Amino acid sequence: MQNEKINKKSISKEFEKKEKENNKESEIKNKIKIEIEDKIEELKMQNKETTNKYIRLYSEFENFKKRNEREKSNIINSANEEIIKKILPVIDDFKRALKSLNENKLTTEGSRGIDLIYNKLNNILNKEGLKKITTKIGDEFDDEKHEVKIKSKTKEKKLKGKIIKIIEEGYIFKNKILKFTKIIIGI
Repeated sequence: MQNEKINKKSISKEFEKKEKENNKESEIKNKIKIEIEDKIEELKMQNKETTNKYIRLYSEFENFKKRNEREKSNIINSANEEIIKKILPVIDDFKRALKSLNENKLTTEGSRGIDLIYNKLNNILNKEGLKKITTKIGDEFDDEKHEVKIKSKTKEKKLKGKIIKIIEEGYIFKNKILKFTKIIIGI
């Protein structure tokens, strides 16, 4: 019986020892588990922050590229606009020369050559975005498109306040007026 008591005590001590070891092991496992979970959360946060930084940088770069392209396009358009402004008086001179040749019935090879050069130049400028402002005699005066050079008396009541003569054509380049149509308006 004593042997049995010793054996029970011994088993009980052994059980307690094992239980303490298991508890310590369990505590260590729980501690490690908590540390791992904390590290995972920390890494998730870092990943989220890094992803957000990447998205912001990517967006900023895309905006920079678009802004750069717009500025480049504006510079090119501005340069083209300046060149075209300088060419417009030449086009007007061509028109006057052709009109004079036609009025004086001087149709020769030379006048056909001038007409051909004028048409080529006009086609090139049209492809680049130059358009004539459409204006007809009898149209209402529009200060957005027309420049009144002379106000002239007219006998026709229907032409009062309206265009009675076009002096020079006006032009638009890529939706911007380069030159107003110069007109005479009836009063």
